[in-house]
Amino acid sequence: MSNATSLQWIMPPTQAGFDPATSHTARFLASFPNITHLSYFSHFLCPEVQVYFMSFFQNLRKCTFSLWGTNGLMYFFSGHGPQINLSQLEEIWIEECEPAGAMDWLLDNVLHNAPYPIRIRKLGWEFRDPPFSSDTFARLIGMVRGTLEELCFRPPWTPDGLEDCEAPPFGFNVLPVLRILSFRILYLSYESDRIMHWLNSIFAGFPSCPCLQRLEFAFYLAKSENINTVSAFDFLDWKSLLEDRYPSLKVLEFEMMMEDEEAFDVAERKRVETIVRQSTRMANSKKFVMQWSRAR
Repeated sequence: MSNATSLQWIMPPTQAGFDPATSHTARFLASFPNITHLSYFSHFLCPEVQVYFMSFFQNLRKCTFSLWGTNGLMYFFSGHGPQINLSQLEEIWIEECEPAGAMDWLLDNVLHNAPYPIRIRKLGWEFRDPPFSSDTFARLIGMVRGTLEELCFRPPWTPDGLEDCEAPPFGFNVLPVLRILSFRILYLSYESDRIMHWLNSIFAGFPSCPCLQRLEFAFYLAKSENINTVSAFDFLDWKSLLEDRYPSLKVLEFEMMMEDEEAFDVAERKRVETIVRQSTRMANSKKFVMQWSRAR
């Protein structure tokens, strides 16, 4: 197993007898010394468990997380693995995270006090619950702003709608090497006006990105009425901001994810595309793309 470079670890939430600190588990984890991509799907127990688990992999370049709620479980952990080393980590992708903010431990317990530079190049999630609290997210982006090339995120969400329509409190003005910025997935079936307000807030407070080449949006349309939110939105409000803050922008892409393709006729799609294309036309040269696809 020493030659393996990718590991997927799944710990079911019903596995009550699992103890990550046993010598048997430690020996098993230590038998994978060359893992560079770790996929970790687990019931969230406590930050110490996550840190302990990751400490066995000293060459990580990519981490994929899926953490879900505690269901009232209280877990006390005192195991100690090797000193954690994420000096080579370049990519973090969060597929699922419950409860909201459950990934704050990554910054607070690991990266914040790391004795080595943090060089994350790609960071993102699409799931409805934000893995980081707003303040933690802003601090994390600030920490890696010198190396961050790709960023994907979406509005915070609660069962009652959008939790917070304001932008994270970014304490810096420039993301110097960011090349791709994506907003996925924007569910227009609920609280569509607040989502568009959130986008306005983001662009008003987001750092400038002199190297940004690609700006992407993915909208989820549950019914035909949702399309009116996009076509009626005043993209001209963004135009001057885009031209000023993203002078290197080459591609502006909109993905329209339809729950029911038959509810959106071809003529209506073309009408919306024309409106958005014209209102986002900027002085600097760029490619406009609008794709229509069935929701996954």
